[in-house]
Amino acid sequence: MVKKIMEPGFDPDRSAFFMPSGAGPCRFGQYNVFNRLVIKDLGLDNVPVFSPTQDENFYKHLKIAGKGFAMRSWRGIAAIGLLQKCLHETRPYEKEKSISDETYALHLQKAYNSMRGADGGIEAVLKNARVDFENIPTEKHKRPLSALSVRYSLDQTGSPTKTSQGK
Repeated sequence: MVKKIMEPGFDPDRSAFFMPSGAGPCRFGQYNVFNRLVIKDLGLDNVPVFSPTQDENFYKHLKIAGKGFAMRSWRGIAAIGLLQKCLHETRPYEKEKSISDETYALHLQKAYNSMRGADGGIEAVLKNARVDFENIPTEKHKRPLSALSVRYSLDQTGSPTKTSQGK
């Protein structure tokens, strides 16, 4: 959020941030409060933080953001996830260093532009991204996968203990 505010051309009068809230004991419901404090410290009290609570009224509150906001947001999140998957599956094998990152950045910008448009034609962007990632020259060998599993628990004294297992 601060990074975005500090970008050249940031217009506080045409900006708002989205940080949902939650009910209950977790700290998720506090993030929007902290965001508002940071914005105030930056002297931008006029920049709103839209923070609907994730409860039975969540989707009713989202209607304030306009028709189709929830679906459009979901499509954007899913598109970014698919682009990241392409990046992470290609980059370890690329022959030309950073070509995957450049391809990702290009299509991320196209996805952003598409989602801002009236039609939200993200499908074409993703199809083109897939083709571009498939055409990146890669090494043919597979790299070993590694995993780390970490579990926290409380011992008999109530102190946290950590166990980990690597493969």
